[in-house]
Amino acid sequence: MTNRIVFFLRRQRTVTGMLKIKTAIIITALMIFGVVIGTVQAGTVMGTISIEGAKKLRNIIIYMEPSDGQIIQDGESIRVIQKNSTFQPAFNVIVKGSKVDFVNNETKNIDHNVFSLSQKGKFDIGLMSKDSSEAVLFHEVGLIKFYCSVHKSMQGVLSVVPTPYYAKLSSSNDFKIDNVPPGKWTIKAMIGHRRYTASAGIEQTVTDGEATNIEMIISKKSRKKKIASLGKPLELAMIPVDIVIPADGIGDIVVMLSLGGTDSQVIKQ
Repeated sequence: MTNRIVFFLRRQRTVTGMLKIKTAIIITALMIFGVVIGTVQAGTVMGTISIEGAKKLRNIIIYMEPSDGQIIQDGESIRVIQKNSTFQPAFNVIVKGSKVDFVNNETKNIDHNVFSLSQKGKFDIGLMSKDSSEAVLFHEVGLIKFYCSVHKSMQGVLSVVPTPYYAKLSSSNDFKIDNVPPGKWTIKAMIGHRRYTASAGIEQTVTDGEATNIEMIISKKSRKKKIASLGKPLELAMIPVDIVIPADGIGDIVVMLSLGGTDSQVIKQ
């Protein structure tokens, strides 16, 4: 009787072990199948950026904006630390709907007041003492520059993009965005330099398992000098200018502009 019971238990264990092995094989196969399917159902967008008038610009972000009404999940929160009277890191990228935790991590008793006057994300945290933190939620896509009102040298930049499909332009002015879901997208650039602008967004259809190459141009903005009191831009190069310099070198330098019959506008330097 004892031998039969032992044999029965051993056999039961063997059957259970086989079931476990079969289950493991099935799960592994499903995981592999899922990975393969996930890889197939995504494309790659890559390209080169031509920058007019400059060899290199820092912190340019190329991002994908959905055109088919794709549902995009919010991104993850990030931390920006204030230490040694600097923002660390000073340049950041987040997906809209994400939070930024500003943390005062100074080793000494140094206060900070992080704020921004940017149109897409105006905020003012208020005075933060050592070891304190405050979170800010960003809802809109755009470039946000932030500062510390206590330490004028502290500056940071936050690029808020609409989707997690973005890339930072490399030193060789090219980029690559992987795992982009298939569908219609608009490819855009976010530039922190105020004197440069990107070409209009490029409409592109992303296909399963295929790579798409694009070219985009970043050009200098046309600059027009303005005289505040006139309320409109003036092309100074086309206006006769008289400059009066005191003979003794003391006093104001006076610049007189002939404005087509109107009274001369005096600008003091």
